[in-house]
Amino acid sequence: MNFCPSCGHSLLGNIPVPAAMHSEAPHTHDVVRNAEAHRSLTTKLSALAPTFDSLSDDEWGDWVDALALDEFLEMIALGNEGIGKVIAQTNS
Repeated sequence: MNFCPSCGHSLLGNIPVPAAMHSEAPHTHDVVRNAEAHRSLTTKLSALAPTFDSLSDDEWGDWVDALALDEFLEMIALGNEGIGKVIAQTNS
């Protein structure tokens, strides 16, 4: 998805967006859009953390495929850094 589902503004960075399409300054979204899904995802990531570094691509893909849609959307919103923080906190 290359656009914000809430307002339609471009998420691709420096691509110019005509003023008629989006007249206000680009906004940032709260990382947590669904607190229940976020808690569930965090719990699942914490459980996965001890074996995360040894997962194959297929195992990671299967784990992601098993997430509920709301959890998957929270994972996307969390991003690589957020996922890494959850895993690092669990492993420390």
